[in-house]
Amino acid sequence: MSSNASKYVHRIWGFSRNAKLYLFSAIFAGIGFGFQYLLFNFLILSLGYDRAFLGLLSALPNGLALLCSLPAGIVADRIGRRKALLLGAVGGATSTLAMALFPTRTVLIGSMVVAGSLGTLFWVSVAPFLMENSTEEERVTLFSADFAIMTGTAIIGNLIGGQLPGVFAIWLGVGAESAPAYQGAILVSALLMILRLLPLMAIRPRRSAETSPSSDLSRYEGSGGGSSHQTTTIHLMISPEMLRRCPRMLQMLVPTIIISIGAGLLIPYLNLFFKKRYSLPDPTIGNLFAVRSLITALATMVVPLLADRWGKIRSLVWMQLASIPLLLVLGYAPVLPLVVAAFWARAALMNMGNPLYASFCMEQAPEEVRATVNSLLGMGWHVGWTIGPYISGIIQEHRGFGPLFAATAGLYLLASLLIRAFFGRTQR
Repeated sequence: MSSNASKYVHRIWGFSRNAKLYLFSAIFAGIGFGFQYLLFNFLILSLGYDRAFLGLLSALPNGLALLCSLPAGIVADRIGRRKALLLGAVGGATSTLAMALFPTRTVLIGSMVVAGSLGTLFWVSVAPFLMENSTEEERVTLFSADFAIMTGTAIIGNLIGGQLPGVFAIWLGVGAESAPAYQGAILVSALLMILRLLPLMAIRPRRSAETSPSSDLSRYEGSGGGSSHQTTTIHLMISPEMLRRCPRMLQMLVPTIIISIGAGLLIPYLNLFFKKRYSLPDPTIGNLFAVRSLITALATMVVPLLADRWGKIRSLVWMQLASIPLLLVLGYAPVLPLVVAAFWARAALMNMGNPLYASFCMEQAPEEVRATVNSLLGMGWHVGWTIGPYISGIIQEHRGFGPLFAATAGLYLLASLLIRAFFGRTQR
C-alpha cells in the first residue's frame, strides 16, 4: 500500500499546468456552490414563494441544460475547452449575482435560464478538458482530485453558509431566516464565482486538440465535403455512425438517466427533509452537510487506489450497491443519530463512483467527440433532474418524503445492476 500511496502522490504533483489551474478555480467554485446548495431552497421559501415555484426553479436549469447539452457539446468542440469553461463560468457568476440582488419572480426565472444554458457549456467541457490535460496513468487521480476538491471545499461553503444568514441578520437588523439574510449569503457565493474566473483565464489552449474544427471528423461526413463541424457532429449523434465511433454510448447513457431520476426526486430537498422532519436550524443543517462533504472528499481520494486494485466498474458497482441500504436507513430510521450517520456514509459511497464513471466514459470516446459524448451524458443526467424535482414537490405536498426514498433506492439498484451487466467484463 505504501508504494501505491507514493505513486498516488507522485501523480498529483505531476499534473499539468492547465490541470492545476482548473483545480485552483474549483476551490472557489466548490465553496460558492456549497452556499447555494444549502441555502437556495430556504431563500426561495423565505421570499414568500410556494413549493410549486421552488420546484419550477429547481427543474428549469436542468430542463434547459437538457435542451442545451447538444449545442453546448458542439460549441465546446468547436471553440475549445478554455473558452467554453470561461463562458460557462461567467454565466454562473452572472446568474448568482442577479439572484442575490434582484430576487423577483422574473429575475429568478431569468437567472435559472442563464444557469441552465451557459452553465451547461461549462460542465460538458470539464471531463474532456481533464481527459486532454492528463496522461492515462494519472487520469483517474485527476478526476478524483477534481471531485474531491469540489466536495471538500463545499465543507467550507456548508459551514460558513449555515452561519452567514445569522451574520447578515445582525448587520441588517432582520431575522436569521429572513429573505435579506439569505440574499446576503448568496451574494458572497456570487463573489466567489467571480474569483474562480481568474485561474480559468490563465489556462493555455491546447492547439492540437482545440483549434482544429475539422479534426478527424472530416473522415465521417458521409455525403461529401463542405459540411461544417456542427453539422458533422449532429450527424454523428443521430446516426449509426456515432454508435460505430462510440459503440457503448447507449449503454453508458441508460444507467445515467436512471440514476438521475432517482437523484432528482430526493437529493435537492435533503436540507428541507432535515428541517421539516427534525426542525433543525440552519447552522446545524450546515454542519451536517459540511461533515458529509468532508467524509465524501476524503473517501474520494481513496478511489484511485480502489480502481488500481479492483478496476473502475467493479469498484463503482459495489460502492453504489452498498449505499442503497444506507439510503433506506436515512429515510425510515426513527433515531436522528442513526439517520445522520447514514446520511454521511451514503453520500460518500454513492459519490465516490462519480469520477470512476466519468473517467471510464471518456475513455470510450475518441478525443474529437468527447465533449459531444459528454453532452449526451449530460442530457441523460438532466432528464432526471428536470422531471424529478417537480414530481418530488408534488409528492412532498401530499405524501411527504417516505415514497421518495423508496423510489430513489429502487432506481439506484436498477442502475447499478445495469452497469454491472453492461461493463462488468470490461478490462483495459
